[in-house]
Amino acid sequence: MSQISENVRLMLVQLLPASIINDIKCFAFYDNHPRDEKNIDITICTGAGEVREYFQRDLVSSVNLQNEGVTTEIKLIRNKRCELFYLVAGGGELTILSRKEKLKIHERLIGVCNYKISDSACSGEAVLNVFLKYSEIPVVPDDNFKNFKPLEYSSSPSCPLLNEPIVTQLKIKLTEAKFTVKSNEQSLKEFLHLRQLICFSVYTKIHPKLGDSLFSDNLNEVGNALNIFTQKPWIKTCNNKIVIVHTVCNGNEEPLENVQILIHGTTGKSIEYTTKIFEKMSTPPFWKETQSQKLLCNVESALVVVVDLKELKDNIIRRIEWNEVIIYKNEEHECILPIDAVTLSSKDIMGEQFDVMCNDLSDINIILAVLATTEKTELILRHIKRSNEQNVTIDMFYKYLNMERVPNSDNIVVHRKSPYHALNGLMIILEGRNEETGQLAVAVYSRCPSQTLALVHYIQDAVPLRIITTTPNYKITSKSDTFSSYNENTAIVSEQGPNYMSYATSLLNRTSLVLDYLDNSMISMCESNDAVVLNKIGTEIDLFAQGEVGLHEFKKKMWDEARKGVEILAEKRVSVPVSGGMSVD
Repeated sequence: MSQISENVRLMLVQLLPASIINDIKCFAFYDNHPRDEKNIDITICTGAGEVREYFQRDLVSSVNLQNEGVTTEIKLIRNKRCELFYLVAGGGELTILSRKEKLKIHERLIGVCNYKISDSACSGEAVLNVFLKYSEIPVVPDDNFKNFKPLEYSSSPSCPLLNEPIVTQLKIKLTEAKFTVKSNEQSLKEFLHLRQLICFSVYTKIHPKLGDSLFSDNLNEVGNALNIFTQKPWIKTCNNKIVIVHTVCNGNEEPLENVQILIHGTTGKSIEYTTKIFEKMSTPPFWKETQSQKLLCNVESALVVVVDLKELKDNIIRRIEWNEVIIYKNEEHECILPIDAVTLSSKDIMGEQFDVMCNDLSDINIILAVLATTEKTELILRHIKRSNEQNVTIDMFYKYLNMERVPNSDNIVVHRKSPYHALNGLMIILEGRNEETGQLAVAVYSRCPSQTLALVHYIQDAVPLRIITTTPNYKITSKSDTFSSYNENTAIVSEQGPNYMSYATSLLNRTSLVLDYLDNSMISMCESNDAVVLNKIGTEIDLFAQGEVGLHEFKKKMWDEARKGVEILAEKRVSVPVSGGMSVD
């Protein structure tokens, strides 16, 4: 990159990730041909002899040239059918790459002195001329850039028809018109699909499920074994959700089961919400979500209610009131514990103080809010070190990605620089480090999987280190001996897998039920006096031939058989490790 001018360097920084900038030997910009729809911005050659295509800073396709020389030049060329090829020269070799679905080595010439692309016959079509060391006559390929033969010079002048350029332009216009019509048809289909989604969304808003937020009449016993530490609930917004936290402790000698918080709005329609239980810990991240709705004895816990902020934004009233109760099961008795009503107004949710990302991170309830409003994804960060590079640490995230370290912890970072940033509200917890291999095991808490994917892209784009990020079930191996020290064992661990025999029996039983129902339906069609049903004989089977009652009985039998198979499979389920493979250059 030292030989490239500064203005070109700035352009490359906008098109390529930061981790690949210093490894470029040559590059070529995409020609944006009107008859080609490929998403490519730039094509580069690396020092390791690899050709890579990038679009919007993402790797599209790559191929290893497997040559010993250093590439010095790369060019784009097309044939008469507008198919894309690459000419890669260097070290006395000329490699032709084809680009259809992905990059592939198409042809290779050895002992090349020079080459040029010219139109010596003035036919309007450029021809590739390759000069070899052992011949003075250049060799030319066919239209597929195969079968290189010596160039044959003709003494008769070429007389192209005068209307050939016009015909070519008309064909181009016709192709463009067909493409425009096809694009407009696709846009119309997408618009109709979007309109259907909007209509369904409006319908669900007008007709909510009011029964989801109503209490059961038999819950009439007030519990006295649950101690509530907070006089008023802790209410904040986090990741576009409202978080209501009640800190409690089970003072009973027995665990409390089926613990839930029920809320019912008194000023509007029912609101969807989720109840989660977290147990307090002394070490970061200070809270651990329980897998069951159970409160253990003498353990400080947090009952968290998560409400989507869209529920309030789409509501036209300026004030919302909720009645809250805690229900639980104690010694086979259903108990109910009322809580003070929660009131939220437009003024309450305005300002920075209501958003946890704008408050001091030293409050452990902020970490609790992030845990309650995100999904956990485990990632492995493998640092492929160049010379004189140290192992990566968690400092990388706030040095290059503008994240902040959480006080009172040395393994938690949070992104909260801008509410409009793709990583805003994302939290990373360092779970382990391997000093020998330079691996970091991290837990990423994000609003959705796309935010985790955005983090992977930001690590590649913004961090000037070669880091391979995968989930723990993937293993990596090197294509060459240069990085063989990073190879991981890809052998599948031999363990007893789940027994699917019982579920296979369920599938066979359901198949038999379907065959019997279809046979009986055809018999009922033959016995029917309806002309519409008789016209279907021989072409299709009428599923309603046995009547609506018969169809419902068939569905019930299918459902019962499927449920039996799933229940047996769940009882015998055994976790099986999954191994994958990916390549490192």
